[in-house]
Amino acid sequence: MRGPTDIDNWEDFVQAFEQVFHNDWTTTLEKLPGINGTFLQPASSEVSGLWKSRDALLDAYHKLKPALELAVIGVREMREETRKFETWITGVVSSNEGSLFFQTDQPIEGNSTQNLVLLGVQRGLEKSLLPLYCKAAEEKMTLRLYGVLVPTEELLPYQKCEEGTPSMCFVTWKCHLPSDPDEIPQSEKLLFKPEDRFSEFRVKMETDSQSLTLIETVMQEFELLQHHPRSCVVIMHGFIELLINTLIEVKCKEGQKMVKNNRDYPHSIKLTLLYELGGLSEDEFKNLNLFRKLRNDAAHEAVFTITNEKAKMFVGSKFTTASQFPLLCMDIFMNLWNNHCDIFAPKFSREGYVNSISSKTTEGRFFKFK
Repeated sequence: MRGPTDIDNWEDFVQAFEQVFHNDWTTTLEKLPGINGTFLQPASSEVSGLWKSRDALLDAYHKLKPALELAVIGVREMREETRKFETWITGVVSSNEGSLFFQTDQPIEGNSTQNLVLLGVQRGLEKSLLPLYCKAAEEKMTLRLYGVLVPTEELLPYQKCEEGTPSMCFVTWKCHLPSDPDEIPQSEKLLFKPEDRFSEFRVKMETDSQSLTLIETVMQEFELLQHHPRSCVVIMHGFIELLINTLIEVKCKEGQKMVKNNRDYPHSIKLTLLYELGGLSEDEFKNLNLFRKLRNDAAHEAVFTITNEKAKMFVGSKFTTASQFPLLCMDIFMNLWNNHCDIFAPKFSREGYVNSISSKTTEGRFFKFK
């Protein structure tokens, strides 16, 4: 479907579709009630000739449909043929000048660079597997990957490869550590779908959601809300309040009473008390106060937005743009946790200090369990 005629057919169809269902939407609404039958097959032919936009759309549709059906058949046949060559391969992930490579444990037949192949992922899994592979490349980790070896020239037909580029690419869609079995019982499988997102966070997943620790719960909930600034602030502030109340209970003699009395001891007063008692550093106090004010704005303003100026107000964080705001929210929470891990870990971690949290800076920030 790469010929000029096919491309013209696609273009005609898209333009006709937009004409009927976008540009002439008012006319379309007026015409639809007068159609008996279906849009494609009306009960009478009176509509034809009176509605030129629809006629053009159906004409483009009928020209494109046979080619599309043939393409679907071709893809199915290719998948069936490809499935014969799917395999597990163990090797080391590396990167160079923006490309990912896989150093396999055995030479690859027909590959120009022996056991070094390009590493790719199945379309639709980029957001879940590529961050994992990039992290593995930084640490030169050994992984066991499942996929199919494909000639590089077939994946990049119009791109001239530099000398020394592997002639084979390993397109993958499954991975695990070499110590894990290739197949696990269905009841223990944790499947990732294309819409699952992991951005810059490494999350320890549990098959039983009832056993999640606080940190796992924060990461899991926040991952779903990271593209909605108002929700980011409100939800993350709720978790921060939980940690601040824990510090109040430990640092103040009447801490439990203060936590229950939100009217006399609101969040702002608790922050001030902890700062005066030395329980919060100056930077912590400033950032938590700024975040508290953001939370109030998010809860009461009809239109709530995050600007670069707002992001730059926080002290010590490298996430200083509006696009990095979800990372900034997580950064504030994790700094609070890490600075008082000796207090939070025994209460919120499943095994106390063993599951304390550490943060590591790379391109973004990765959080993992020790």
